[in-house]
Amino acid sequence: MVAPEISAVTSAMGAAAKLFATIDRVPPIDSADPSGLTPEKVVGEIELKDVKFSYPTRPGVEVFKGISLVFKAGETTALVCASGCGQSTVISLIGRFYDPSSGTIELDHTDINVLNVKWLRSHVQCLL
Repeated sequence: MVAPEISAVTSAMGAAAKLFATIDRVPPIDSADPSGLTPEKVVGEIELKDVKFSYPTRPGVEVFKGISLVFKAGETTALVCASGCGQSTVISLIGRFYDPSSGTIELDHTDINVLNVKWLRSHVQCLL
């Protein structure tokens, strides 16, 4: 009578292995890391310079192939294009939920990679 249950146990073991692998995974961007710059003053100019990006789950599909944008401080800017063209991806890159494969993203002429991630996200939230 145990034979039919072996399939369920085997499936559960596979699911548990995937769950533990996810729990043990170290993210490439650690938002709890206390290191990084925390400037006292933020003007709010954001610039993307020749940014190329592919999602980690689909590295062969390039979402951005060298996009350059400037969001001037104090101005409202709209990203207007069809659904799925990358508006949310731009926001995710600015908040360092992902890093571009190449190019730079700057806040007030400072590369966001040298900024404290938690500080950046708290200030970008105010800017968006």
